[in-house]
Amino acid sequence: MQKWISILALGFILSLTMSCKTKALLEPAPLPMVKGDQTKIDFSVNALNDEGLMGQRNGGLVSVDYQFCFVKGEENERAILDLDPSITINNNPGSAARCRSEEALAQGNTKQPNHKQILFSLSNLNYVNKIKRVWFE
Repeated sequence: MQKWISILALGFILSLTMSCKTKALLEPAPLPMVKGDQTKIDFSVNALNDEGLMGQRNGGLVSVDYQFCFVKGEENERAILDLDPSITINNNPGSAARCRSEEALAQGNTKQPNHKQILFSLSNLNYVNKIKRVWFE
């Protein structure tokens, strides 16, 4: 009897441990609260809801795609990707992005956890001048 109680207790503890670990892997840890430079962001971060969407519930909620130019360099790119691993970076964006030749283009989206903190953290980087909303067709 003692053996069965020990086995059940161990199974219970293992299942709790695994469920906590699985949840931690699925949900990103919240970023620390950061105050950003709203003047560098050309849309209202405060208009985004908890899911990273803006608009009217009855008129349709949409996520916001955004992009910004930044000075090329491994260190700058690593810092940006540390803040948001989902950002895509193009080191040769061409003239359409309006980046200078020494700049790369980063593109992101607000439909993700911690979207406000990500935007504010990006706006605090001294090599990011303006985060602009873009509409893709």
